[in-house]
Amino acid sequence: KIRPEEGIFVELLSGRSNSRIRLIKESYYKKYGRELEIAVKREMNSDLRRFMRLLLTTDREEKEVDIAKAHKEAQMLANAGVGMRYGTDDAVIAELLLRRSYAHLREMFAEFQALKHHSIEDSIRLDFRGELRDGLLALVKAVNDPVEFFADQIRAAFKDPEANDDQLIRLCVARSELDLADIKDCYVEMYDTKLATIITEETRGDYRRILLRLLGY
Repeated sequence: KIRPEEGIFVELLSGRSNSRIRLIKESYYKKYGRELEIAVKREMNSDLRRFMRLLLTTDREEKEVDIAKAHKEAQMLANAGVGMRYGTDDAVIAELLLRRSYAHLREMFAEFQALKHHSIEDSIRLDFRGELRDGLLALVKAVNDPVEFFADQIRAAFKDPEANDDQLIRLCVARSELDLADIKDCYVEMYDTKLATIITEETRGDYRRILLRLLGY
């Protein structure tokens, strides 16, 4: 299960252009008076911290998928030891997961599964532990199925007693012009209830009205 702290970072950064990520970092600095990378360093353990800092500082490719290259890099990923319990080359994995476009990664993951006969998620569960494993799984989920990922994040925000109002509003605003209608449908399929129902049950006043309006109810 993706924990809220991993989900928040991947939710902020997944699918964003390099220029948008820079804007997020600038906005964070203006609001809190410190670099986002410093917050990551202070609040996360060493393995997850290294991954998140790379996610914040690595420019991701923004070009069309090269099928041949994606298939070649799926083989590189397999050769790096992913799914073998030992000898995993973290540098290769970081280079591929953090630099390649999301469309490229989807093609690479599909070819990896054809080569290894199990998914990249299964391989990550086999090779990694703790928060780093959860962070990698969150990123892969956001790449492979962003609609389901964000439906799950909305659910987690409702169920997490430490989640604040901004988290749900941010989720809705971030997806409002992308796939919010699909997320609403997916939420019903996953949890057998409408988002409007849980909002009505779990929220009150202006906060409820804002969420319902953002979701088009």
